[in-house]
Amino acid sequence: MPNPKTREDAPLFLPASAAFQRRDQGPTARSNFLATILQKPMKTLCYLPVVAGLVSMPSVASAQTVGAYWTFQLEQNTSISATYDEGVSFSSLSGRAPVFSGTGSAFTNFANFFADFVAFDDTTWEPGRCATWNANPGGGSKGNSFQITFDSTGAEDFQLRFKYRNNGTQSGGVPVVAFSAFDYSLGTSFQPVPGIVLTLTNDQNYNNEWTADLSGLSAIENSGTVTLRWSLPDFDQGASKQLRVDDLQIIGTSVAPPSPGRTRYLPTGDYNVLFFAFDDLKANFGPFATPELAQAMPRPLTPNLDSLASMGMSFTRAYCQQAVCWASRISVMTGCRPDTTKIWDDGPNFRDTMPGVVSLPQHFAARGYNVAGYGKIYDFRSTPPQQDAALSWPQGFSSPSVSNTNSGEAHHFYQDGQWQAEQAEPGGSSTRRRLFSTDAGDTNFWATPNRPVDPDLDYSDGRIAGAGISKLNQFATNYLNNGKRFFLAVGLQKPHLPFTSPKSFWDLYDPAEIDLAGYDGSRTPPTGGLAFTNATYEIGSYEDLDTTVAEADARRLIHGYLATTSFADYQFGRILAALQKSGVADNTIIVVWGDHGFHLGDHNGYWTKHTCFENATRSPLIIRAPGMDGLATAGEVCSTPVELVDLFPTLVDLAGIAEPSQPVGLEAQGVSLRPLLEDPRQPWKKAAFSQYQRFIRGTGNPSGNGMGYTLRTDRYRYTEWWRTQTSNQAGGGFTDRDQKLFESPEFVELYDHLNDPREEQNLAAIPIDPTYADLIAELSFMLAGGNGWDTPAVVAPTLYPVGYETWRSAHATPGIDPLADLDTDADPDFDGIVNLLEYKMGRHPLVPDLDSVISSIFEEDGIDYLALDYQSVPSRSDVTMVGERSSTLLPGSFTTTGVKTNTHSSVAGKELRRSHVAVTPAGRNFLRLKAASD
Repeated sequence: MPNPKTREDAPLFLPASAAFQRRDQGPTARSNFLATILQKPMKTLCYLPVVAGLVSMPSVASAQTVGAYWTFQLEQNTSISATYDEGVSFSSLSGRAPVFSGTGSAFTNFANFFADFVAFDDTTWEPGRCATWNANPGGGSKGNSFQITFDSTGAEDFQLRFKYRNNGTQSGGVPVVAFSAFDYSLGTSFQPVPGIVLTLTNDQNYNNEWTADLSGLSAIENSGTVTLRWSLPDFDQGASKQLRVDDLQIIGTSVAPPSPGRTRYLPTGDYNVLFFAFDDLKANFGPFATPELAQAMPRPLTPNLDSLASMGMSFTRAYCQQAVCWASRISVMTGCRPDTTKIWDDGPNFRDTMPGVVSLPQHFAARGYNVAGYGKIYDFRSTPPQQDAALSWPQGFSSPSVSNTNSGEAHHFYQDGQWQAEQAEPGGSSTRRRLFSTDAGDTNFWATPNRPVDPDLDYSDGRIAGAGISKLNQFATNYLNNGKRFFLAVGLQKPHLPFTSPKSFWDLYDPAEIDLAGYDGSRTPPTGGLAFTNATYEIGSYEDLDTTVAEADARRLIHGYLATTSFADYQFGRILAALQKSGVADNTIIVVWGDHGFHLGDHNGYWTKHTCFENATRSPLIIRAPGMDGLATAGEVCSTPVELVDLFPTLVDLAGIAEPSQPVGLEAQGVSLRPLLEDPRQPWKKAAFSQYQRFIRGTGNPSGNGMGYTLRTDRYRYTEWWRTQTSNQAGGGFTDRDQKLFESPEFVELYDHLNDPREEQNLAAIPIDPTYADLIAELSFMLAGGNGWDTPAVVAPTLYPVGYETWRSAHATPGIDPLADLDTDADPDFDGIVNLLEYKMGRHPLVPDLDSVISSIFEEDGIDYLALDYQSVPSRSDVTMVGERSSTLLPGSFTTTGVKTNTHSSVAGKELRRSHVAVTPAGRNFLRLKAASD
């Protein structure tokens, strides 16, 4: 380990000058400000050595008893003159206060002669009043029941008890010795609580006790609003006959938070989920656009996705776990990685490879949600078992399609002026489908005679969106009227091949603007790469294309992809508009994701997906959660590596429901992204992991089947290709693609995205340049043969980093020197804000921030002020930050005299502060921030 570092340290200054051009007057006048850091030697500090990859250990949250009880009186120490009250006496449950209500033609309250009640919070209540159903009046008591409604968020393993006196009640001349029903509801309909003894003792004892163990009723655990209802028979009229109930108590065990030790800043609530998937959607639109990763082409026009991005957070470095539809989607829907799901191909059903696993929609259904799905969610599986209809979609699943169209996985193509059925090639071969890759955008082939094309009816995606809107309206009405939450999944088939859309969307783009200079379709591997890492089989299955795609076809494909992306965005916009109109948008979590990326002719002719490269593994991901506006994170971009496998735990966390109980070995393998939605600038996991299988050849070793495991850090992509077993299992697919044959990989790739964003130069080519030997060793250690995703070298910090050395370690990634690049006075992202200020302000040292400090001039009570607005993290008390003024900028001229600093609000653990100073009219005025460590 290196020796402790001793140096002359410098307090860090951020200067602001009144010499900036004067803006509009008033206290709200603001402008972005960026300036050079000034520094002055001040004191000597000693730095302890830092171990890269060290993270905080998780704190263990002990389970606590939570609950509520009703004593039906206001006074705790009282007599029979106590005041009757049905309000909850005490509650430590989350959300709204629990509510009791009773019904019955003779429902009333009586004096109580029960024994003292010792509640779960150790308070003692003397008897006073109780809820009563009195059978004495003429006609007895009809329609008898009582119920409690409470918020179960954050609690599980519920237990019930109350005391009662059932004094001779009868129904139809027979003594009442049981409740007629005990039911629960999570929204609309009531369901019987299974396994509960309904027996009631019928005697004069005031201290009978009824109890129920609800720990087996997982549906009500951590699931939001729950109602429990007891129903009684009608009581015959009888003098001095009544049922009295008192000291009703429900308790449970608190659920440990999904992120131990982290404070939740997003609000909790009874939230719905809109889960929206695109097929083959490339991350090249709106905030995801990275022109350096593709051929020069127009950016797709996606106004509706852009609108959602402005309301939510765009994760611009989100990665799928395998760049093929079935494997990627099963990973998302189960929260497990491909080597756990055993789904690497379009083969087996995940219910066969993962017996007993609880899928994402299945879990929400178990928590009382209305759950339905439309379109391509799991994949284009044609049978109900393959769509997991019975377990995942209790309120229905369908994938509406249009016959005789070239949309989705169509089985017709247009030729000779009419639609033709798909046929095998001459000679009986079925390896090449007679299906066109685009409709060329020149004719609306599918419009019925005498009617213009209807994008909402004449395309499968239009019908999928329409069905989703219909179900959304139904679910929204149920939510508004009955509080029944919903999980609605909608998956479009586009922009997957074939690229078909109405001509109006083709007309949005000029194909002449697609720059294909130098393109020849030769599929050139990266320098130092090998040809087996590329895939072309999907593009070669279309009738109008050769495996080598010519320039004219490349231009047509790119044009078609752009048009189809805009068409898919239009269909998404219909859903988004319906949600806004429904009245439930403010209470709905929205997740939009693509199952993987897409190659559009990069590397001189790579097409579709099926690789370990950036263009295939990088996926679009946008999340909008209620409350983001209040945290000022709506519209933000998060550029830290995240994974689609994180979606399952993220939605469970945002919805405030308990994690599912999964079979051993099938537990969630992602992590909730909620902390990033609250603060995208904090350190997180240091790499995202993906994989893809391939027949490995050309390495100098014997050829054979294998698996490529790849990780993506902030700067690098590192891939190892391993020879593996590939034995077929009964029914198709493989059982052991992850079983490595040898102790080392066959081939290694390394790409530096800072200098090579198109991945054109493999820095790990043999012979390995000694310059990269240590870096390759570090990345190989992180990858751990594809299993490094849960190691300390990679995982996200369990706690929000407090203490500069902890923060430094959390941000230390391959290619970053923790002692030099993350030194207090270094500025590795070149944004003019040095690390010590970045730390105290809660910013990211490797992501440039142009709004860390806002300078302004404002007038108040006739006095002009120069001001700096900034954030400060109070928990990082090892660093202080103050405002100082000067009129000369000369050494020693700065002082805190006359500088006022106010904290005007606090958001997500950060204080929003303003340092300001009165401007001297006749002189020069400078204001700066100074940060210094203890």
